[in-house]
Amino acid sequence: MNNLQPHEERVLDELEELGGKLNKLSVFIKGDGLTSLPDNEQDLLRSQYAAMTAYYKILVQRIGAF
Repeated sequence: MNNLQPHEERVLDELEELGGKLNKLSVFIKGDGLTSLPDNEQDLLRSQYAAMTAYYKILVQRIGAF
């Protein structure tokens, strides 16, 4: 993508950063780390993952509109 506006560059940076965090959370949730936490914390992390995934998809759509 060439000639992007500054706010578009920020969205790309945001997507990249969020993608990294989402990957790390996914690895944690799928690994043994999650089961070592209390049930309520597990539920919160799963909810966080779902919210972050929705946010990621929105950023992808915004970038597609560039």
